[in-house]
Amino acid sequence: MDALDIEKWRFISQSPGKSVGISSVLLGLILVGRAAFVFPLSFLSNLLQKSPHVKIDMKQQVTIWWSGLMRGAVSIALAYNQVK
Repeated sequence: MDALDIEKWRFISQSPGKSVGISSVLLGLILVGRAAFVFPLSFLSNLLQKSPHVKIDMKQQVTIWWSGLMRGAVSIALAYNQVK
Protein backbone atom coordinates (compact mmCIF):
# COMPACT_ATOMS: atom_id res chain seq x y z
CA MET A 1 0.00 0.00 0.00
CA ASP A 2 2.97 2.27 0.48
CA ALA A 3 3.44 2.33 -3.31
CA LEU A 4 0.15 4.24 -3.57
CA ASP A 5 1.32 7.15 -1.39
CA ILE A 6 0.90 10.17 -3.69
CA GLU A 7 3.45 12.32 -1.86
CA LYS A 8 6.20 9.76 -2.46
CA TRP A 9 5.38 9.57 -6.16
CA ARG A 10 5.53 13.36 -6.45
CA PHE A 11 9.00 13.31 -4.88
CA ILE A 12 10.14 10.53 -7.20
CA SER A 13 8.69 12.17 -10.32
CA GLN A 14 11.23 14.98 -9.88
CA SER A 15 14.02 12.49 -10.56
CA PRO A 16 13.50 10.35 -13.71
CA GLY A 17 16.32 7.97 -12.77
CA LYS A 18 14.74 7.11 -9.44
CA SER A 19 11.34 6.74 -11.08
CA VAL A 20 12.68 4.23 -13.62
CA GLY A 21 14.55 2.35 -10.91
CA ILE A 22 11.57 2.06 -8.61
CA SER A 23 9.27 1.14 -11.48
CA SER A 24 11.69 -1.60 -12.53
CA VAL A 25 11.87 -3.00 -9.02
CA LEU A 26 8.07 -2.97 -8.72
CA LEU A 27 7.71 -4.71 -12.09
CA GLY A 28 10.23 -7.37 -11.07
CA LEU A 29 8.44 -7.98 -7.78
CA ILE A 30 5.12 -8.27 -9.58
CA LEU A 31 6.55 -10.81 -12.06
CA VAL A 32 8.10 -12.95 -9.34
CA GLY A 33 5.16 -12.66 -6.97
CA ARG A 34 2.61 -13.68 -9.56
CA ALA A 35 4.74 -16.63 -10.71
CA ALA A 36 5.27 -17.71 -7.09
CA PHE A 37 1.53 -18.24 -6.73
CA VAL A 38 0.38 -19.42 -10.17
CA PHE A 39 2.87 -22.18 -10.90
CA PRO A 40 3.03 -23.92 -7.49
CA LEU A 41 -0.75 -23.77 -7.04
CA SER A 42 -1.28 -25.15 -10.54
CA PHE A 43 1.14 -27.96 -9.73
CA LEU A 44 -0.79 -28.79 -6.55
CA SER A 45 -4.05 -28.67 -8.46
CA ASN A 46 -2.65 -31.07 -11.05
CA LEU A 47 -1.57 -33.48 -8.32
CA LEU A 48 -5.11 -33.63 -6.99
CA GLN A 49 -6.77 -34.14 -10.39
CA LYS A 50 -7.28 -37.73 -11.48
CA SER A 51 -8.38 -37.03 -15.04
CA PRO A 52 -5.65 -35.87 -17.46
CA HIS A 53 -8.26 -33.75 -19.31
CA VAL A 54 -8.83 -31.56 -16.26
CA LYS A 55 -5.16 -30.83 -15.53
CA ILE A 56 -3.71 -27.38 -16.19
CA ASP A 57 -0.93 -27.64 -18.75
CA MET A 58 2.05 -25.28 -18.92
CA LYS A 59 0.56 -23.19 -21.72
CA GLN A 60 -2.54 -22.54 -19.63
CA GLN A 61 -0.42 -21.73 -16.57
CA VAL A 62 1.51 -19.12 -18.53
CA THR A 63 -1.78 -17.65 -19.77
CA ILE A 64 -3.07 -17.41 -16.18
CA TRP A 65 0.22 -15.80 -15.10
CA TRP A 66 0.16 -13.30 -17.98
CA SER A 67 -3.49 -12.35 -17.56
CA GLY A 68 -2.88 -11.54 -13.90
CA LEU A 69 0.09 -9.38 -14.89
CA MET A 70 -2.04 -7.39 -17.31
CA ARG A 71 -4.65 -6.78 -14.62
CA GLY A 72 -1.85 -5.48 -12.38
CA ALA A 73 -0.43 -3.33 -15.18
CA VAL A 74 -3.75 -1.57 -15.58
CA SER A 75 -3.80 -0.85 -11.84
CA ILE A 76 -0.30 0.62 -11.94
CA ALA A 77 -1.16 2.73 -15.01
CA LEU A 78 -4.19 4.10 -13.17
CA ALA A 79 -2.03 4.87 -10.12
CA TYR A 80 0.48 6.75 -12.31
CA ASN A 81 -2.38 8.66 -13.91
CA GLN A 82 -3.76 9.63 -10.49
CA VAL A 83 -0.44 11.23 -9.48
CA LYS A 84 -0.29 13.56 -12.48
